[in-house]
Amino acid sequence: METFTVGHRPPLFFMHIPKTAGTSMRRFLAGQYAQGLVCPAEDWHGLLDLPRQAVEYALVQGHFYASAATLLGSRRRVTLVRRPLNRTLSAIRHLVRDPDFHPLHGEARGMSLVELLSDPRMKAAHSNAQTRYLSANIDPHELFGVLRNYLDRGVKLDPIEIEDQPNLARAKQELARFDYIGLAENLTDFLPSFCDDMGFHPPTLFPHVNDAPEGLSTLEKLSAHELELLTACNELDLELYAYAHELVEQRRANRSETDLDPRRALARLCAAGIYSPRSDTFEIDLSGPVPGSGWHGPEATPGGVFRWTGPLRRFTLEIPVDHQAHYRALIKFFTPDAVDVSGFAVKVNGAKVTPGLSLESGVYTLMIDVPRHLVCRDEGVCQLCIDVPSVRQPAAEGSPDVRRLGIGVNSVVMERLN
Repeated sequence: METFTVGHRPPLFFMHIPKTAGTSMRRFLAGQYAQGLVCPAEDWHGLLDLPRQAVEYALVQGHFYASAATLLGSRRRVTLVRRPLNRTLSAIRHLVRDPDFHPLHGEARGMSLVELLSDPRMKAAHSNAQTRYLSANIDPHELFGVLRNYLDRGVKLDPIEIEDQPNLARAKQELARFDYIGLAENLTDFLPSFCDDMGFHPPTLFPHVNDAPEGLSTLEKLSAHELELLTACNELDLELYAYAHELVEQRRANRSETDLDPRRALARLCAAGIYSPRSDTFEIDLSGPVPGSGWHGPEATPGGVFRWTGPLRRFTLEIPVDHQAHYRALIKFFTPDAVDVSGFAVKVNGAKVTPGLSLESGVYTLMIDVPRHLVCRDEGVCQLCIDVPSVRQPAAEGSPDVRRLGIGVNSVVMERLN
């Protein structure tokens, strides 16, 4: 059986400034590259134990400073910035509720917002963070040496503690060097042109993960004094964000508008050789990038590779096929719970269809008819949009896995019927 494969994407460095929708972006970016091309290190300490040099990976992303670019050779760079007061409030709330977010959690737990913003150490950890990430200028190799020395003494040092004070002029200079700058508040404007330029699959779904619980990161309920303290922590970041906004607007004015039609996007990916359409029966390679949205990364078992869908109930596949053919999609999957076909809502190119469902040896097969007239109408694009009956979070059952999981997909086959 033929396999639908995905071609080369250019090397990329994503600098993830905390609380700027970066976790969602990292999840999306990791889905665009084969797993072996994604650097497993997500922070400076992770790089210390890396068996290969970071430059050998196509995608390097995480809580690194702009200075990390000196380790990564020639590659494109992207970062997201966020309105400073919202970002800082979100970071503080996360610090208080999550023991794994920052070493200061133990001290911060139980403190009020005024106490946190008035405490010199807490304030230093949260002041002008976006400017800090961009203006940090200690040579990475020197930084590694310092981190190792502290680890030898049993201390996991936060690298920001040995950096110079944030420098706005240097931060602006570094930000202008980034190939792509996105505003966390307006990713729907940023993602289409970014994905088109990078040859990424268009994000039909872009789930936001790691969001704060309802109402915890809003400014509206803060007192005047709390807002005053929060603003004082962001004097440089407020100027930096205004500059970032200007850069984004300038670049938008200088680029041609991206055609958002997914049919055109897939046609461009095919023309660029990133996608190679198959005309006969073919299978999606679940170990590589999946042409769709709403998928977790590949997991290996003795029986082969599978992927969970999630974190939403909905997942999609957008696949170029022969526009003159009639197909049937066969999705083999497992789930801890018994399922009924009526629990699935399926659309093919926007048209509701009724799927079939069979069960054999503990493995379900979801069967979806893909009529010729639908793919012909959409010029050879087959979009499957599937809502599963439910998602579950293993952490709620005592597991360390905090993901929201739908169904575990073992294989996806597009069977040509004529």
